[in-house]
Amino acid sequence: MFAVLIKILAYLALPFAVGQYVFRPLAYTLVNLFPGLGLKSLLLAAYLLITVALIGFMAFELWRQTRGRQRWGAALTALAMLALNPYEFVWRDGLLLTDLRQVEQINLDPADYQVRVQGTDLVLNGTVSIGMWQQVRRTLAENPNIRQVRLASPGGQVSPAIAMADQFRALGLSTYTNSQCFSACTLLFLSGQERTLGPYAQLGFHAAYRLDAGGNRIASGSINRALIERFVRQGVDPDFSLRAWSTPSDHLWLPDAERLLRSGYATKRA
Repeated sequence: MFAVLIKILAYLALPFAVGQYVFRPLAYTLVNLFPGLGLKSLLLAAYLLITVALIGFMAFELWRQTRGRQRWGAALTALAMLALNPYEFVWRDGLLLTDLRQVEQINLDPADYQVRVQGTDLVLNGTVSIGMWQQVRRTLAENPNIRQVRLASPGGQVSPAIAMADQFRALGLSTYTNSQCFSACTLLFLSGQERTLGPYAQLGFHAAYRLDAGGNRIASGSINRALIERFVRQGVDPDFSLRAWSTPSDHLWLPDAERLLRSGYATKRA
């Protein structure tokens, strides 16, 4: 019976180990090597499809090779293991793929945001916009006990991001993300007195831009220089700051947690 249990656990654990520690790091390495959001999305989609296919294949093989009580034991063990949510990384990277498709759009919907209070946390989701900033100001005035800002955003407008970031710094708030925080959202994250990365945090950087008459993205040189200086003044490594705001606006740089911590951009992991 013990040997059967080991076999069941091996079949269930193998897709997790290969997906989390082989396919995922390889995919993220390739994502930062190749330009273009479309290609990045394709690479992530390929890794996710291969991982899901491996999970399905191993589950099928386990079901095929067991009989009677062993089969029910395998099913119960699988349910118990799934309750621990070992494959959360697949779901999280699926969300990242969705967010990459959003960033690829020329305009994010400025009305697509949520601002709410959860205990002593201010929770911000969606597009960084003037509307978000106005609601954040009201919420902070009405909730002086807020101590931390939790972020999940595909980005948005730089000006309201700077305004919110300055207010968070003035209040001595901490920041936290366990999701995607791209573009203008990275300004909000940097404003935290303590800046904590959750296990599934993914920060994404590219240059600020404006749209020309034809709707094409044109990098805003003066704004990007100011943002590089802002990062450096706040203690972020100059090389990191330069790459963050010089990555072409139709690309996305996704540094890993070690790079974020080593550069001084983030202060700790959760």
